This record gives sequence, C-alpha cells and structure tokens, in this order.
Amino acid sequence: MRRSLPALASRLQGPSCYARFLAQPCALALTLTLVALVVAMAPRPRWVAMDPAPAGAPGRGRSVTPLSVLVARARSEPALAIDPRDSRHIVAVANPDFFGVFAHEPVNGTFASRDGGATWVQGAAPTYGNFTGVADPSVGFDAAGQAYYLWMGETPAWCGQTGNTALLLARSLESGPTFGPPTVLDVNHADDKPYLAVSAQGGRTAIDASFTRWLNSGSQILFTHSLDGGHTFTVPTVLYATPGVNFASLPIAGPHGHLYVVWAHYHSSNYYGPLQASMMLRASTDGGRTFGPVVTLAAFTGLPEMIVPGSVRVFTLPAAGVDMRTGALYVAWVQARAIPHPRYTGEMDADLVLSRSRDGGRTWTRPAVLNDTPLGDRFVPTLTVGPGGIVRVSFYDRRADHMRFGLYGVAARDLGKRLLVWPNRRISPVLSSPSTLAYAYGSCVAPGRYLGDYIAAATAPDGTLDTMWTDTALGKPKETDLWFARVPPGYLQAGTPHVVGW
Repeated sequence: MRRSLPALASRLQGPSCYARFLAQPCALALTLTLVALVVAMAPRPRWVAMDPAPAGAPGRGRSVTPLSVLVARARSEPALAIDPRDSRHIVAVANPDFFGVFAHEPVNGTFASRDGGATWVQGAAPTYGNFTGVADPSVGFDAAGQAYYLWMGETPAWCGQTGNTALLLARSLESGPTFGPPTVLDVNHADDKPYLAVSAQGGRTAIDASFTRWLNSGSQILFTHSLDGGHTFTVPTVLYATPGVNFASLPIAGPHGHLYVVWAHYHSSNYYGPLQASMMLRASTDGGRTFGPVVTLAAFTGLPEMIVPGSVRVFTLPAAGVDMRTGALYVAWVQARAIPHPRYTGEMDADLVLSRSRDGGRTWTRPAVLNDTPLGDRFVPTLTVGPGGIVRVSFYDRRADHMRFGLYGVAARDLGKRLLVWPNRRISPVLSSPSTLAYAYGSCVAPGRYLGDYIAAATAPDGTLDTMWTDTALGKPKETDLWFARVPPGYLQAGTPHVVGW
C-alpha cells in the first residue's frame, strides 16, 4: 500500500504490499516455526513433490476439482510464466506474507517447476542496496527461455517521509528459480504496482513495464521499456495523469508490434461504499515508442475496497490478455450489483464481466457476464488467452455460502457478435474462511483482511490452464499460502455452454 502522501492519504491510499506491513508500528509480533515445505536454494536443487491438497479433498478426474499443489506457506500475490520452449517449465514469484516468511527462507523467494507444477523448488533473487522490502512481483519469459522478474524494492522506512522505493528487474540464472543482481528501472518514493510484458522486437527482447506514481492531488500511469533484454530502460514517460486513483496498469504485448497498457481508474477511494470506476487504455502500434489517445473502454460501479461479510480488502483491477493469432484484446473485471436487502453495511453482489476489442483497442463490446449464478460476490480475476482463442479466467468466488471463498474458473470462446461461455467450475479443492486472514490497518495501509491484490494464470500450448493463488485452506491464523493447479482443457470446457450476446 502506498504511504500517506500529503493530501492524498486521507482518501487516495493505494493498495498495499507485504513489505509495507512490516513497517507498521502496530503490527503484532508473530513467531513462526520453520516448516519444510520447499527445498532451500542450492546450486543444484533437488526437485521434490510439495504437499497435495488438504486431507479429504477430492482427487483427480473430470467430475472433481484438479489436484492442487501447496507450493509454499506464508506467501501472497503470485505471478507465473510458462517457458515457451517447454510448457513443463514454470517460473513463479510471490510476495512474503503479511507477517513475513518462515525462518531461514529468503524474503525474495522465487519458485520453479520442471514437471508441469507437480513438484517445485525454491530459489531467490538478490535484493538491491537498502531496498530490502519485496512487493508487487511479476514475471515473464522471452523466446530463448530467459525469465525476467520485476518487483518493487522498498527501504525499511517506507512508511515515513524518509522511505524510498525502487523498481527492480532481475534475469534468471539457468532459467530459474534463482536470479542474478537486478537492474534499476526507477527510484521514487511514490512509485507503486509495477508490471511487465516480455516480447520480441526486431530479433531483440523487449521488456515493457508500467506502474503508478502517487501525487498529492492524484496519480499517474507511467511507462518505460527496454530493447536490450532489460539491461537499460528508457526514462519513464507519463501515459495518464488525473485526480483520483489510477492503478494496477498492465502492459500487454500483442502481435506485429502492438502494445496495450490497461489500468483501472476511480474518482476517489471508498472503503465501505461502491466505487464509480472505469477501465482505461492506451495503445501503441510501434512497440511502445508512441501511444495513441486514452480510451475509456468501460465505466461501471466497482466493489468497495473492503467487501463484507468478512472485511476482505479488494481493489478494482483489470485482467487482460491478447489472442496472438488474431490480435483480439480481452479485458475482464468485476463490477458491483446492489442486493435488495443487505445484511451488512456495504454488502453487495458482483459479476465477473469480459469485453473485447478487435480494432486495436479503439472500440469495445458490451461487457458480457461470465459467472453462471447471481449469488455472491466475485473478486481478483486473472485472465489468459490460449490456443483457438479460448479465454480462461480464474477468480475468487463466494457463491457457496456468502462468507467462505474458493477459486473458480471459466472458459469462453469468442464467436464474433456472440460469446460462448461454459459453466463455472471450482478449482480449489476446499473453501477458505476470511476470518483467519491478517487484518491490515494503520496510517499507511488501507484497512481490511489481507488476501493479496492479485493472482496468476497462464495457458500452455495444449490449452492447459496453469493457475496460482493464495488462500487459507490450511486454517493457520494470519497466514495465506501459495497453491498451484494445472487444469486440463476439458475441465473448464465441460458441461453445456450458453451463448451471450455482446
């Protein structure tokens, strides 16, 4: 979460990250014993199977949830990428948890699998100078199998006026899970939530990054890129600047040098009431050298930043992807829906929606609802576009009992003027209670039970969905744990689909 910048802190505090929680003077001390869940970093790591789903959880098969693998405990906000040379090779990164990692584990921990996620090994990336805090990770591969890891490093005093932030990019050693010393993209105490895209331009590896910078009177979306594999970056340029919240920007690399930056905008922060929100975009046709005008692709009512029941802290974020065959661009988000007789102040239901552009982001379809029940709320979606133009979204959902949440998935096929949507399927084997989540509070963080602000997904060439998330399935107080599932194509395309006009 952003620090309390003058005049902005009272209403425009940005989302938080674990590193900032450590600086809270009101944070509770917590002693955790080391649990051997992942193999410590070593020059020649031994690959071991992680713990499977909790006892009693369903096993494999089309009629039950896919096998979930416990990758690590006390982690949040995962990102993952699949090696384009071998889909069995996956690299993942994640924040430390609210109260930190277990003793003797690296704060800047990274993870890799060589067998499609059945087993994982832990590595690390070096921190930089006094920027020892770790927050907001993202990761991507180039065509040669080099992995790139972008994160936000923070000084221990981030919460005070003497703190600082650095955006850092590291390259993998032996394709992960360990990484070399980072390159500095930017240093500014008001930078937040960086994200990267990796692509090829003219035979060179291009790395594009966008992020938010908080101002006293509003916020900016900034962009920088590298054409030498992340060794040097351009001076960040401002893509958008207005009063209010501009946040969670995603650079999306499309075919033929097309590049899109998508972000969420809302007029003011609102912890307990609905947000008047928009999804925004700027597009480039020359690999990020120049950008076209700002496009508002949708305006809608967003969820409060603390959803009830459970007081779970969430943010209105985009999920986006591109079909590399056709260039079609897809953006998904969650929009709020009032309920007739709320039991709690601020209680709302929510729909997961999807919109598409086929003209480089200039025009967009009417948002199509992807959830197959109106019951409950949904939050924190992640989107990936796979072979055949199949869009797959994984997301948290509380349809089961309106309190506990699970990870669900949905697949959809673009039919032009219509969208074919398969039934939603649950991916996590059990539901999780928000009551065990750590509660974020203090002058530098937005309040709420901290689950993490995003999850991850990618599609393998055969249509398999790889997804990673955090939940409280183990029931450990104030702990979120990192899970992975490799979902077969037939699982999310089972049952009778329905057609939605858009």
